[in-house]
Amino acid sequence: MKKIFYILLILSTAAVILYTAAERVFPLKYYEEIIAASQKYDIDPAVIFAIAKAESNFRDNAVSKKGAVGVMQVMPSTAKWYMKTKKERYHKDELYDYKRNIDIGAGYFGYLYDDFKDEETAIAAYNAGPNRVKENGWSNIGETKRYVRKVKIYTKVYKVLLKVRNIFEFEKNNDK
Repeated sequence: MKKIFYILLILSTAAVILYTAAERVFPLKYYEEIIAASQKYDIDPAVIFAIAKAESNFRDNAVSKKGAVGVMQVMPSTAKWYMKTKKERYHKDELYDYKRNIDIGAGYFGYLYDDFKDEETAIAAYNAGPNRVKENGWSNIGETKRYVRKVKIYTKVYKVLLKVRNIFEFEKNNDK
């Protein structure tokens, strides 16, 4: 019995160490905001984390060469169009607020998912633009193929991290 206890102790310690190391490379930054957006738009939070990681590595002040802004790297023109479809007021400076950027980016991804009915194609459209994907597909766009592959891998990692985090949260809440 003592041997089993030590084995479990070693395994749980290893799990904590692995989780901590993984979270350094794959942070759960803006956890509350991403979970809220995922619930609001009915999107797997792992996908939103993966897009934020791939787009900006969670940098809220990131601006791309093409002008995409913030954590989710939303183009101001895309945000303006998207917010108009929702009949909501919008100002381009809102993209510099990480909470608003995450909400707009997640909402736009949700819109793409509803439009394409396929997560992989919605990810491609988030990167290449929906019109480009509708007109020519995305499998012939090298940058987009790499982006989709990366986001899918990141999504798998975030699914595991979120499950482990939920286990730790459950344990922490039950210890009270």
